[in-house]
Amino acid sequence: MKNFYKFLIIIGVALLCSCSEQTTPTFEDSVIGLNQETQLLFLRDGSGPVSSGITIQFIGAASSSPINYSITINDGSTAIEGVHYDISSTTGTIPAGAVNAELPIVVNPDNIEPGDVWTLILDLSSSDTGVAPFAQSTTYSLLATCPNTIPLDRTWTATILEGAFGAFSVNENVTITDGGDGTLFVSDITAGVLPSIGCCDAEEGAFINNICDQITIARVGPTASFGFETNTDAGFGPGSWNPDSQILTINWWEPGNGFGAIVELFPN
Repeated sequence: MKNFYKFLIIIGVALLCSCSEQTTPTFEDSVIGLNQETQLLFLRDGSGPVSSGITIQFIGAASSSPINYSITINDGSTAIEGVHYDISSTTGTIPAGAVNAELPIVVNPDNIEPGDVWTLILDLSSSDTGVAPFAQSTTYSLLATCPNTIPLDRTWTATILEGAFGAFSVNENVTITDGGDGTLFVSDITAGVLPSIGCCDAEEGAFINNICDQITIARVGPTASFGFETNTDAGFGPGSWNPDSQILTINWWEPGNGFGAIVELFPN
């Protein structure tokens, strides 16, 4: 599993004009910045610390000379050094001609409880070249997940146990597939209720997170008609996966219309 993802920053160059003249767009000198991919997800399987890293990247052309940089750990961080992570050095060098370098860190997922989010705020404090203002400080979220045990090779029957439109709530052909980015895609989290009441698409898909058998909505599917989310305050907090009974429970809330449901899925 990759513990972080490469980011792409596109520099837009403005063309300024007036009624009487135009100026030719030019690129500023290359600057460096911190990776803006802020969620770092690690596997919590009892195997101990995991080597990872934070990318320091050129924004613009690479330099023909080595670029030295240093970072500081912001006091606003909630992650505790020596417990959740370790950084062996706060200085580094981007080699000549290279486009980035990696600042090594070690994360201990076994000290991160499922559902906990520990923040590590890094500030790019100095470099031999300029620092991009929008990438000078970044808050990284350290999260842990467990190996997924939800089967992906079968269909499921979904039933609404509680909440919206429970009387119409059966869909026997729900699928669960790999959604990428550590998520799973559930083809229908409404148990087929919407076509039963003459509304919307036949299925309302959503991406879910399975954080050590705790289930939350990550984001809705690309063709979903509503904005589903996990909402504990509304009574539709995290769901669950029970590997022994093979029962998956998904809780969702639709904030635009103020209704939610608890959906139970059994494998067929």
